[in-house]
Amino acid sequence: MPVSIERANKHVDAWTTKLKSLSAIRSWPRFLFHAAQAEVVVEILKTGQLIPRELQDHLVHDVANQGAIASNPDALQYARMYFRPKNMFHLKTEGIKLIGDQYRDALQMSVPIMLVFDLKSVLILPSTGFSIGKLAGAFEAPNFTEEFFDTIPFADVYHDAAPSSRGNEIRNHRMSEVVHNGPLEVSPHLKYIVCRSTFDRQTLLHLLGPLADEYRQRIVLESTLCSTFMRKATYISNLQREDGELTIGFHLPVRPPDLEKFTVQVCQYRHYGEVLKTAQYRWPIGLKQGRIAGFSDDADTLWTINVDQVLAFNGSIPHSKSQVF
Repeated sequence: MPVSIERANKHVDAWTTKLKSLSAIRSWPRFLFHAAQAEVVVEILKTGQLIPRELQDHLVHDVANQGAIASNPDALQYARMYFRPKNMFHLKTEGIKLIGDQYRDALQMSVPIMLVFDLKSVLILPSTGFSIGKLAGAFEAPNFTEEFFDTIPFADVYHDAAPSSRGNEIRNHRMSEVVHNGPLEVSPHLKYIVCRSTFDRQTLLHLLGPLADEYRQRIVLESTLCSTFMRKATYISNLQREDGELTIGFHLPVRPPDLEKFTVQVCQYRHYGEVLKTAQYRWPIGLKQGRIAGFSDDADTLWTINVDQVLAFNGSIPHSKSQVF
């Protein structure tokens, strides 16, 4: 039988109590998590569904491990979520991996957005199943029973300290999944759309276009630093513009590759598409913030900023000082 609402309530109550002293993770047991690049989130919200991989005619921005996909093709029929953020999938994909980084892939989650779903409402669906550890490595179908749910080692799933001698086992258990057989309707279950920074949020709102107002109240910033995102790779941490000058601040990688500079490409354009200026800069790897000049001071313009050939920001930049986050 599927998980009952009584069992779902018991899970949330027990684990929020156990984790109540840990401010960064104490809310995790109430939710399920699905991370995607901003452009993918736009498509999810447009369709109103979290669609399994095998049912998608075209994958907008595929950051999945192709080897893992090949290891268990049956997993592709499910919409997939994690019990927690900040597992090995997010470590590999989150943020801009600069050219020269050994973990850089052809596609990366340069503007990561976290869709946060209500655990209880998803858990009790008859079409919801589970895996212990990553489904791609399980070589078997997920289980859809409450009895199996009771066997999931949640002490490992929610473990958020440095792994012990059981490191590999704990890291795998952190990737335990919740799956839905077929498309999952977003509207009844989506609680929050969490962004890493105010500039990621601006990018998402811009990309959503006319749909932005429908979701604006649910598009929020991470409430406690590193509770949802790992923040180990590069991203924009500050943007300001004044008198034709643009100030850019960067969160630099925790472990930078062995290089002196990376590439920053800035395009300023009007809403109807006219490009006012495109410029490329070689940015010193240790420079956290700098100012570049020569742009139009017209307030009614949009900006695209790419870092080492991947999207870092898209949208408007107000003249007033932006919040640093």
